[in-house]
Formats: sequence, C-alpha cells, structure tokens
Amino acid sequence: MAVTCAGRVWLNGAPAIRIESDSGRAAVSLLIENGRITRIYATSNPQKLARLDHPTDLTR
Repeated sequence: MAVTCAGRVWLNGAPAIRIESDSGRAAVSLLIENGRITRIYATSNPQKLARLDHPTDLTR
C-alpha cells in the first residue's frame, strides 16, 4: 500500500489523521484524556469517510 496523501482532520470531535492510498481511504482518530491517548479508533468505511471533505452545519 502506497500512501498518496495524509492530513490532519477532526473526526467525531477528536483529532484524527486522514490517509489516502492506492487502495482507498482510512482515518485514525485519537481519544485524549488528561493529556494521554486512551483509545485509538480506525475506520475505512467509505460512507463514513465521505463527510471529511465537507464541513457539516450543526443544527438543533
């Protein structure tokens, strides 16, 4: 797998890294508590990652 692009994003309110490669997209996000990484989440679901390209308006 050759990484073609990587960048910082916010995913579900947490810092994350978006990775694009020749095999598709993925994102890895970190849950930080008290200054320490306590959980690492990874997803490669294209439906969930499609929204990283567009800001979402928050409404009530």
